[in-house]
Amino acid sequence: LISPAGAKADAKLAGAADAYEFAPLNEERTARWIAHHAQAELGATVTPEAVQLLVGGVGTELQQLAAELDKVVSYARGERDAAGGGDAPLVVDEAA
Repeated sequence: LISPAGAKADAKLAGAADAYEFAPLNEERTARWIAHHAQAELGATVTPEAVQLLVGGVGTELQQLAAELDKVVSYARGERDAAGGGDAPLVVDEAA
């Protein structure tokens, strides 16, 4: 059973299902996810400035962050080992 946070679930359905609450990610947890995803999935490091620009420009939607982070890292590759804060505004689509 999946329902938005704070929504009342159908009592009969809720009685037959297991309920788990998934709170939205806050900015701190999102920033940690970005750093982890960059290292584990892309083999890159990202500066704190770039992380803040990504969170500010994209928000906390992980699928969109993964796509934008991939663009930032791809753009920065070959020039240095870390994607910096100056790279994010060049490739992050803030309307996403």
